[in-house]
Amino acid sequence: MVHYAPLLEIVATHAYFADGRCRGLRFTPTVDTAAWLRRVGGVCRDTGSGLLVLGDPSHLGLAAASPVGLCWTLRCEDARFAAVTEGLGLPGRELMLLRVPADAGAAAEQWLHTGAHAGAADLWPLIWPTVSSQLGPAERRWPPLALVQVLAPHADGAAGAPTRYAIHFAARAPVWKYCFVGHWSDDALEVVASNGALFDANRASPFGRPKAETLPDGRPVLAFLSTQGIELRERPKRGFELRTAADKRVLLERLPVAGADHFAFEPIGDERELVSEIYVHR
Repeated sequence: MVHYAPLLEIVATHAYFADGRCRGLRFTPTVDTAAWLRRVGGVCRDTGSGLLVLGDPSHLGLAAASPVGLCWTLRCEDARFAAVTEGLGLPGRELMLLRVPADAGAAAEQWLHTGAHAGAADLWPLIWPTVSSQLGPAERRWPPLALVQVLAPHADGAAGAPTRYAIHFAARAPVWKYCFVGHWSDDALEVVASNGALFDANRASPFGRPKAETLPDGRPVLAFLSTQGIELRERPKRGFELRTAADKRVLLERLPVAGADHFAFEPIGDERELVSEIYVHR
């Protein structure tokens, strides 16, 4: 009779989501890892925001893992993930290799990325042998967003708490662009932090001076761009309002916030920046 116990756990968090849990993750073992799981009677349980590997600790001495340890391909079924996540690679050309950094010390929880969050430092070209050797023909045609590599649990260490690995994804921080369509006021306008919002009132306004633009159909637009990137949030903790610049009369107390759509690239200074467009109609 197999005595199942947790052998290892991978937990993913994401700054965008209100509860911090990453959504819709799917882990698929590579061929070598699937073979190892069969030999030791291990089973995998997707939690949506991570992975739990269960098995009989007494079976762990029956088979050795591959030299790279245990490996899963990682995909996400949440359509928002690619839009709201910072540091993802170029689709079809590179992916993240998430594994314990070489300089990581011993800890109860091991981070599987180089910096504070998974990002550019963890990207590898798909053609590199370290990556391509772990991908089958199907994965090369439709590459996953990441490969996740961890150490195989040992029989002498599995009796205690399972090894816990952690991944943290950062939220994308595009420039926000408020586009006020139509004629709003003859007075000069400004976009400022709302009363009570988590924003330092002593700092300069997070948005620059407006500029007049025109939609393709000829309608006028008054556009405000943020002076720096603002992180996307499922439930934003900061809000903005539209008011007159001279007498501070509030025209719109609560402006809509940027979502996981309506992105564009615009030249800002000498760079092309990712911009989240927010249209407000009169």
